Amino acid sequence: MIRKTLIYVVFLFVLSGCYYDSEDELYPSIAPNNCDSIIGLYSTEVKPLLDIKCNGCHNTQNPSAGIILDTYEKAKFTALNGKLFEAVRHESGVSPMPPGAPKLSDCDIAKIKKWKDLGAPNN
Repeated sequence: MIRKTLIYVVFLFVLSGCYYDSEDELYPSIAPNNCDSIIGLYSTEVKPLLDIKCNGCHNTQNPSAGIILDTYEKAKFTALNGKLFEAVRHESGVSPMPPGAPKLSDCDIAKIKKWKDLGAPNN
């Protein structure tokens, strides 16, 4: 009887040690790219992304390829003409962006698409 109880306790101990929690499940409010809550906001979803990934080359002082993304009006123009979305999706016929870096995450691309599909509002 003691042997069966000991085996049972050891078995439960081993199984409980195999449980895995993902950070996104444990802390959903601080998940870095929660794609479920994309609402197409320029100020909180698109502008920070452009600031980090694009504006180093596409700014008013240094407009690489003549494209400026550091002002709302210029970002809106590039989004609505389709070039921004095509570049970040690495579509043929446009230079893939960001150059020399990995493609943006699907979540980041979805943020740009949602904003563009809403007409690129300044919200």
